[in-house]
Amino acid sequence: MKALLISDNKEIIENVKPVLVKKGFDIISYRWIIKALDNVEEISPDLIVLSPSEFPRHWKTLASFVKSGIGGRNVKIYLYQNEKMTQEEKKKAEELCIFDFSELTKEYTNCTVVFTNPDSKRFITGKAKHYHDKNLIEFPLPYSYLENNKIVKHLTIYENGNISSFSAKVVDGIFNNLTFELKS
Repeated sequence: MKALLISDNKEIIENVKPVLVKKGFDIISYRWIIKALDNVEEISPDLIVLSPSEFPRHWKTLASFVKSGIGGRNVKIYLYQNEKMTQEEKKKAEELCIFDFSELTKEYTNCTVVFTNPDSKRFITGKAKHYHDKNLIEFPLPYSYLENNKIVKHLTIYENGNISSFSAKVVDGIFNNLTFELKS
């Protein structure tokens, strides 16, 4: 498997390379995004990692180019973020099916979640990711579905044959996904 790492930042390179090596990727590095864009078809990577803060105008162009099929099939693109993205950038990343690099480093389990929307009083259910180390649930609904700091009194998780109930608070999530911080 090949990973294309596009960065001129030593800190980013030092943080990203060990994660990719641990996951079994051979790494091809470029310092300049235009050069990488020029060679992406030849490289045909399985995965691309770049920083939106290093290439604020070009990361979306590269992503669109690769997602068109020119850079290969089913290429996953990850953004390494050393600063927060704007809501507009998060929305664009979501539209382009781009992932946050932290997805490669986080340990989570898949689970099923049921909760009552505190505004509409309707039951909401679906698949989610439970990040045990941070006590977070990431739910595939738009972040704007519930406002930040909104309290959900009863959130039930079905995971590995076990049922657990919590209260939860909406927190700033990964890209535009609805993220809950669990309370006992």
